[in-house]
Amino acid sequence: MNKHYGFDLKKFISLAAILMTTNCVLGIAPLNILPALSQPVLAQEDPLAKGMKKLEQGGYHEAIAAFSEAARLYPNLPQPYVGRASSYLLLEKPQQALEDCNQAIRLDPSNIDLYSLRGFVYIMLLNPQKALEDFNQVIRLDPSSGDGYAGRGIAYGILSNQKKATEDIQKAMTIYEQQGKTEEIKKFKENFSQFLEI
Repeated sequence: MNKHYGFDLKKFISLAAILMTTNCVLGIAPLNILPALSQPVLAQEDPLAKGMKKLEQGGYHEAIAAFSEAARLYPNLPQPYVGRASSYLLLEKPQQALEDCNQAIRLDPSNIDLYSLRGFVYIMLLNPQKALEDFNQVIRLDPSSGDGYAGRGIAYGILSNQKKATEDIQKAMTIYEQQGKTEEIKKFKENFSQFLEI
């Protein structure tokens, strides 16, 4: 599946999954519930922190174990499920990732990163219609989400709707430029130059 669409889908999804997981775990973890994340000395012992470290290092099986422990300790928080879903996605086990994405969304239905992640899972499951639903939800919740337009553009590309794919990828690039997200712009140019004229 890597180069089937004219770009390295696995490489792009890999980057997106890690960025979204980092944002979800570090961006919405309530510090009063997870004080270890705010204390560098104790952070190593927290299963969420351990899972993030393993995920970023490419130790996906170890990350799954750590996030599973975190889900046991913090069953009402979406972060362990997000981390585990990302790990499964990077191991190319999208069905398991989908189950964790659904659980995370049940716990935090207004978090756009969760819909983005599940949209990429649907792309891996070769279900671009469901991916479109999630990316449309991202854009409804946050019209300035470059990730929403990027994911929707990929889904349109898979559906062979070149016009809409190009429009959305270009919109994502514009948003990333306005937000100063140079790393995202660079990755897009690397991954989509053969697929889209941007």
